Amino acid sequence: MPLSTLFQHQNICGKDIYIVKAHHHALAPWAMMRRKSGQAPNLLTIDHHTDTHEAFLGHAHILTMNNQDDPWALAETLVKKIDFRDDQNLAWAINLLKHDEHIHAATRSDILGYAFCIQLSDGDGNQSLEQLAYDADRQARWPLPPTVQVPHRPMTYEKPDNHIFVISHDCALGCTKRPHDDECLVQHGN
Repeated sequence: MPLSTLFQHQNICGKDIYIVKAHHHALAPWAMMRRKSGQAPNLLTIDHHTDTHEAFLGHAHILTMNNQDDPWALAETLVKKIDFRDDQNLAWAINLLKHDEHIHAATRSDILGYAFCIQLSDGDGNQSLEQLAYDADRQARWPLPPTVQVPHRPMTYEKPDNHIFVISHDCALGCTKRPHDDECLVQHGN
């Protein structure tokens, strides 16, 4: 299957736009951009949820459900086989990917350098070093107040092994309330 059948390409105001019907088909134009530029581009995605499931884990669970094999190990083996330079290999990978596994597949196979996922409804996101220190101090000192100051932006982050940064959805941007309340939910939704 030619990769060009997996997306529609348009040029809008001098920008290349790739439209896909299924999320995991985005791997095809990302790989083509990777080849063209000679370096792994970064992804900025704005979505209701993160689309950052482990690559091939759905397929690996199906293959291992009747035996004692480790689906996580199999998924890792499969992601290492992705070669962005080979159309046939990419078609194989895209065919095996399940819902929301495409970003992880791309960052783990050097199609993308890093992914920055701004989202509304999934998980806690990447915690800053400052937030981790504050939370650890607060937990260790409970019921006494923490000695570490409440963290404020800008913050520092470690590079995640999977090269995916998930921007937290705790509350509306700029909200400093602790704890968050029903009014925060309305602002966040808006």
